[in-house]
Order: sequence, then C-alpha cells, then structure tokens
Amino acid sequence: MGIFIITKKNHDLDSISSHRLLLEHLGLSQPFIHELAEYKVYSWSKIKLNEPQFIVRNGASLFVSGTPVYKGAENISISIERIFEDLLNDNWDYRNVRGNYVFCYSPNPESIRLYVDQAGIGNLYFDKHQEYIST
Repeated sequence: MGIFIITKKNHDLDSISSHRLLLEHLGLSQPFIHELAEYKVYSWSKIKLNEPQFIVRNGASLFVSGTPVYKGAENISISIERIFEDLLNDNWDYRNVRGNYVFCYSPNPESIRLYVDQAGIGNLYFDKHQEYIST
C-alpha cells in the first residue's frame, strides 16, 4: 500500500527517525512533498506500482494509502480519480468503495479531512510529541 505522512511545516522526515528508518528498510523512493496550510504531506506510491497515489489539482488534493476500489474501477489510478472528483463535487459515497484505505483530502490549502475505511483496517498513527500523522 502507499504511505503518507503529515507533519508540521517546521518538521522534516529526519526528525521522525523511526519512520525514516522504516521507509528506507522498505525500499521506498523519494516522496512527493506537498504543502497544505501549516503542514507538509509526504506521499509514497505502492512499491510494485509506478503510479502516484495522489492527485493535486486546482488547489485541491487527495493522498491515498491502501487499495480502494471505487465504483468498480479497473485500477487504482481510476479509483483515485473517481474518489477525488466525487469528494470535490460533494458526491462522495463510502458505500461505493471496497477495500482498505486511508485518504487525506484537502478541498483547499487551508482544510484537511481524513477518511478511513468502514472496517477500520486502514490505520492512522498519531504522535503528538513529534507532531505527525502517518499511515
């Protein structure tokens, strides 16, 4: 599954040493980095797929961890596109998605929303001391 980490802008991955070491061990390449309000979102795609698990378009963004299949999509890229469009158009329906997932959706640079699959299989981790959220 893809991974994303949300940190305060004044933090970087080196300050989250346990995550940095784990990501290196997993063989993940350099992340895509996006800024939202006072946060940074680091996003890594699935190891065996060379497709980004995020969309950033016209001030809105969606970062995905997991394997959501939305409205019968044939692949992850189509699922992510459909999810993004439905969230953007306020037409999201959790009953149309299968699989495990965590989404970080931002309709604009000042707002962040987190979505977790119904079964709670997609995990979110919080660290108040180091100020980050991770999948």
